[in-house]
Amino acid sequence: MWTYWRTHFETHAGRPHPGAPTDIDRMPTAWREPLCASLARFQLGESGEGRIAREIQRSRIPGIDADYHVALALFVKEEGRHARILAGMVRGLGGVLLRHHLAQAGHDARLARQARTHAPRRAPVSRARVPTSGHLQ
Repeated sequence: MWTYWRTHFETHAGRPHPGAPTDIDRMPTAWREPLCASLARFQLGESGEGRIAREIQRSRIPGIDADYHVALALFVKEEGRHARILAGMVRGLGGVLLRHHLAQAGHDARLARQARTHAPRRAPVSRARVPTSGHLQ
């Protein structure tokens, strides 16, 4: 049922990271601080979601098969890739990475509860942006 997504993430897993921008000096100075703040928040959101994937690994939800588990693990790895790219951008612009966001802790706890108690369409799959089987063609 989830073979398409497993194959998609397996195919894209080995892509190289993009190079650092070479024309940062052309960016208006006034843009750097707000851009760094925005990218740092985005970077934080892209990192650290492996815990949710492990919660789903332990859950017994109908419709979740081995391909789903592999696809989800590969998706989380892809999110980590995004986090590393964004971290490089923030550092390249002279910014500082965030360590945590206060609102994130409550949100993560709610997602973990959903992973243990709800059907697949309500599981934290929507957070992971992987469509449920109803969206596949």
